[in-house]
Amino acid sequence: METPDETSRLDYYGAFSHAIDVKDLKPGDHIYCHRSALFFYSHHGIYVGEPDCEVIHFSGIPDSKIGSSSDSSLDDETKLLLQELQTLPKDSERAKEIEKKLKISIKSTTLANFQSGSTLRLVAYSCSGTKHFFAVVSSHYVKAMPPSETVKLAKHFRDHPEKWNEYHLQYNNCETFATFCKTGRLDLAAQLYQLVRNVFTEWKMEPTFQTAEEALEKY
Repeated sequence: METPDETSRLDYYGAFSHAIDVKDLKPGDHIYCHRSALFFYSHHGIYVGEPDCEVIHFSGIPDSKIGSSSDSSLDDETKLLLQELQTLPKDSERAKEIEKKLKISIKSTTLANFQSGSTLRLVAYSCSGTKHFFAVVSSHYVKAMPPSETVKLAKHFRDHPEKWNEYHLQYNNCETFATFCKTGRLDLAAQLYQLVRNVFTEWKMEPTFQTAEEALEKY
């Protein structure tokens, strides 16, 4: 049985910041990078490590941004879709198709594009209660499923994005996607819930799934 060993791969510095070197990554890792100077927001994904698919991540766009293609945080493909959308009648089939694609965007990308110049960090699972208490966003008390099952889940939703729910800043974001791929749970994302999702709530949780099939069956 494969077991994740995220904590053992973090050096002394990384044990506190969860920073990790690219060479130490393994397929199935839950990785993230801070996207704001004060660490208010982080972008999460699943490392796959294949030449044509280094990272799989969820980056849907909320309704408030669908009308604009000028946001500097958007990738080129998304900007082109937004520009096309602005030229179409709102009730056209193509407009509806684009809106759906923008709201549920699960993509493969390069590690460099995912990092966008930021420090790469690793989320650890099966951590001690003490570790999770002091690092709510970057560690979890619950156990993750085998790494190969995590990769299988991430690829499943990349290939069938319509089976994942639409983006929602609070309830269905990039961290929700990554933690689901690791555990099959939708209630672990913590960056917006640090006061209510902690070691005490994870202690009470039922055991996580062991296979992608089990997770999909309960999704």
